[in-house]
Amino acid sequence: MKAKQTKVQMVYVLIAMVLATVSATSASPILEDNFDGNATGSPPVPPWSDGYHPWGGGTPYTRAEAATLGVTIQVDDTIAISGKSVHFLDTSVGVGSGITSSLSRSFTPASSVVIEYYMRTDNSAYEGAFLKLGGDIGYDYTVAFSNGVFGGQAGYIGVHGSPAGWIKPDLLPYSENTWYYVRRELNAVTDTGLFYVEEVGNPSNNATYSIGQNYSNSYMDEISIHTSGSQGADAYIDELTVTPEPATLSLLAIGGLAMLRRKK
Repeated sequence: MKAKQTKVQMVYVLIAMVLATVSATSASPILEDNFDGNATGSPPVPPWSDGYHPWGGGTPYTRAEAATLGVTIQVDDTIAISGKSVHFLDTSVGVGSGITSSLSRSFTPASSVVIEYYMRTDNSAYEGAFLKLGGDIGYDYTVAFSNGVFGGQAGYIGVHGSPAGWIKPDLLPYSENTWYYVRRELNAVTDTGLFYVEEVGNPSNNATYSIGQNYSNSYMDEISIHTSGSQGADAYIDELTVTPEPATLSLLAIGGLAMLRRKK
C-alpha cells in the first residue's frame, strides 16, 4: 500500500512540474514595442502619449513650444538596436528651470511583471531618460544614467526612486554611445524584485540589484519614460517588452505539497 501511495505522489509531482513549466514559458507580452511602425521625426503614435512641463510644475508646453526650447521626443532611425528607437533630447537646462518631457502608455494590469528594454546616452553631462513602471499608488524605482548631480555617481548607471533619490548610485559603470540591456522583475504581491543591467557586446560588464517596490502597488499598469528637466537628456530607448510573470508555478507547488500531505 505504501509503494502505491509513493507512485501516486510521484505522479502528482510530475504533473505539477509539467504544468508549471508550460505556464512559465507560455506567458505572452502585454506590451511590446520596437517603435519600427512609427514615423521618423515624430513621437510614437497612440496609445503612447507625450507631454512637456516646466520643471517643478506650471503650465504645460505644447509639443511645438517645447521643440523651440530644445526638448523633443522623436522616433529615430539612425541609432537603434534594430530598425528604430525613441530619442529623448532635452537641452533646455538654463531655459527657466528646464522642461520635463514624458512619454507614457497603459497596459493590462498585472501584479507580477518583467519589463525588458535597451537604453543608451550620448552625452554623459546629462542624466538621460528615466523609465518607470506605474501602478495603482505610484511609480516604481528605475535605473538611469547619472552625471553626478544630486547624489548620483558620475559615470554610473544607478537605481533611482522618488522621493528618495539615488538608492544605488553606482550599480554599473557606463560609456557614452553604448547600449545597455535592462531587465526589471517585480512582484507586487510579495514586494520582491530585482534589476539586471548588462552592456550590449560586453556581457561581463553587468550588475544585479535586488529591491522591492517603491510604493505598495497591488498591480502595475503603466509605463512612463521621462527626462529630469533640470539635468537635460540625450538618450535612446528601444525594444520595450512587458510580460506578466506567471504565479502558477508557486501555486502549483503549494497545491502539490497539500496533495502530498493529504495522501500521507
